Amino acid sequence: MGEWARSTFNRGRPAGTTLTSRSVEGFVTATLVFCIGPMGILGSLQDGLGQGNDQLIVKAILDGFTALALSASFGFAVAGGAAVVLVYQGLLTVLGWWLGGLLPPAELNVLDATGGIILMALGLRLAGIARLAVAEMVPALVLAPVGVVIVGLVT
Repeated sequence: MGEWARSTFNRGRPAGTTLTSRSVEGFVTATLVFCIGPMGILGSLQDGLGQGNDQLIVKAILDGFTALALSASFGFAVAGGAAVVLVYQGLLTVLGWWLGGLLPPAELNVLDATGGIILMALGLRLAGIARLAVAEMVPALVLAPVGVVIVGLVT
């Protein structure tokens, strides 16, 4: 996607004003940093479920400072990651809204508890207390509600 954007924006531009491969690297790096992680997933789902947008606000502040640092290295192309984040988190918010009307309270409660555990693990990792593989915990957001359904069917 980054290479496509570079070739599209460079079409018809004078030689000194074209985007470089470094710009593409900045766009890809920013997109990955802003989109990968439990705060964006959990925050968007909680916002869609009507539980508030506090996590998204904290994530936006952290992403803003990260964007400043990345822009110093990669330039303006880092701002392109904002469009990807808008689509990504918007779709997750819509998914949360849809799940809120679809899932019973037991599945929503286990989803909320699982998200809390993942956020706690992220906090421990950021504080340097424990080296936990937080990204590997994200599939639990799908598995936990499925586990509640299976337990409900068995009992």
